[in-house]
Amino acid sequence: ALGHIKARGQLTKLFYDYYHNVDKAYDNAVLALDAIEMDDGADVGYLNFILGNISYFYKKGENYLEKAMDYYKIAINNNVFEAAYAIVQICLSNTTKIPDALTKAFNIMLIGAKNGQLECQRQVADMFILGVGTEKNEKEAVYWLKQAASNGSLDAELKLLKLLKQTMTGE
Repeated sequence: ALGHIKARGQLTKLFYDYYHNVDKAYDNAVLALDAIEMDDGADVGYLNFILGNISYFYKKGENYLEKAMDYYKIAINNNVFEAAYAIVQICLSNTTKIPDALTKAFNIMLIGAKNGQLECQRQVADMFILGVGTEKNEKEAVYWLKQAASNGSLDAELKLLKLLKQTMTGE
């Protein structure tokens, strides 16, 4: 419990440092991560998300792309699904540096979609429609558009109606 209180303090300091001193924020995030009890998934997830951001956006350390991807994957596994979107952006903007980047992007986005992340559901539907990182699959696209629409996405509803109309009219 004492470690948890200490970690909360480091986490608060981390957010302040993140905007003022990136190197200090990175070091504080690593310290906080060490202090947090591993069963506290939310803090572990968000710390890894922050470490991923710092690693990627500030090119912190060697192999920063791989480091960022690893941190984001841990964040996703701890239900921080914003990391799925971040990882896909990394893959899509670094296709020459990351082998099978589009397939990786799709698979990671699918994790977020399956866990109810609205943006991931919409993106997965688009990827199925266009065949980006996966085979084109209209049935799967319809499924994910329905999921996103049921989660409140008006954009997904409109895309779904358009796709169904195209299917019915053969356009």
